[in-house]
Amino acid sequence: MSIETLQSPIFHICILGPSGIGKSPLASLFRLSGLDPLRVREPRDAKDLALCIAEPDAIQVYNAEKPIEAGPWPTPKAPERWFVVGQHWLFISVRGDRQCLRFQEDDGKSVLRSPKRVEIFAPRLIDILKSETSIGLRPDNVVVLLLNPSANKYGDMGAGRPDEDLKQATFYAITKRTELQRKPVDVPDAQKRVRRLSDELDAWVEIGKLVGPSCIEYRSWQHFEFRYHQPNSSPTNANRELLAARDTILAGLNKVGHIPAVQALLSSSAIRSATEILELTDIV
Repeated sequence: MSIETLQSPIFHICILGPSGIGKSPLASLFRLSGLDPLRVREPRDAKDLALCIAEPDAIQVYNAEKPIEAGPWPTPKAPERWFVVGQHWLFISVRGDRQCLRFQEDDGKSVLRSPKRVEIFAPRLIDILKSETSIGLRPDNVVVLLLNPSANKYGDMGAGRPDEDLKQATFYAITKRTELQRKPVDVPDAQKRVRRLSDELDAWVEIGKLVGPSCIEYRSWQHFEFRYHQPNSSPTNANRELLAARDTILAGLNKVGHIPAVQALLSSSAIRSATEILELTDIV
């Protein structure tokens, strides 16, 4: 049975964690199409084109979709908690940047009628999981892979108080990734991302409470993005690291394999085999 024809329960995967921890390469583990919000800005390059929407186009969609009670299109930034649900589109704020997510097709069919790999900013994911809307993402149909480089649980760190291991691991992961990509290391940007951990930490903890056992927290996570480039940035390095990450992910999933959404994931063909991973050439 293919993923597309998989019957109830439908599951969706969300990979969460700090910057540089390896969320992007880990996405290659799954044979699932991604559901990504469109960024309201000009694309940086050809690869970025599919992830962006021009502001005039976004305004046109918003004006056609917004409920009567919704305010005008925010410019140049959106309020921090901006969250507007239209008939087919969701409009959200990610630290003031405006994003648009299509969740329903013109014929009324849900975009989430088949399993997806969903990539949404954690605080806005909370808004979706709490909302009584037709978006199609609910606490009972989401499997959250929560990557944590610290030995301490996120929930044990205290509200808005990431521990030193988390902060140091995040800073190192970001700067080391940039270094191995042979790009100038932007230390102020890395420091800014570390400061933002407080807000993200609170969101990760709340998502864990909303989703329950199908939010699997991987403490002492070691498969950072920079490790996919070591020692010499060859594709075989990335294959090796994703294989190791696969073992870690499966071990965590199997511990809660009785949960319906997790059971649906494990019994599907969504997770690539070791043989398939070794054949991938575009992990990073």
